[in-house]
Amino acid sequence: MDLPNQTDQDTSYKNLYQNPEPVNSKTTNQFAVASLSMGILTIITTVLCTVFLPFLFSGLSIIFAVLSKGKNKTMEINARTGIITSLIGFFLNIIIVVGSFYLVFTIPEYKDQLNQVYEQVYGESFDEVWKDTIESVQ
Repeated sequence: MDLPNQTDQDTSYKNLYQNPEPVNSKTTNQFAVASLSMGILTIITTVLCTVFLPFLFSGLSIIFAVLSKGKNKTMEINARTGIITSLIGFFLNIIIVVGSFYLVFTIPEYKDQLNQVYEQVYGESFDEVWKDTIESVQ
């Protein structure tokens, strides 16, 4: 009967402890995390009433989500959540911007208020600038 050599056992234990196999071998995809982060930033910047940043962040979120997929057939939950949050922020931003333009151009009180503020800041009313812009285009 051949007994294992003591040095063989020591080597196998050393290998086991030096290079342990991870308990959870699932790693998070950095692009999926970036997609989720950009989606959250899209909603935050929409709530803070900025106009351009939600469009930028939602586009980046979708790009990162697509990049996170790689060669896999399915997308990670972080990437899917990033797409969902970015689309929510994107459409909320569109609703806010379109609603603001609608209110300013259809309700006379809001338009008068816009003219007053615009005149204080730029020295001429918004109606004058708008009229000059339309005339220069035609």
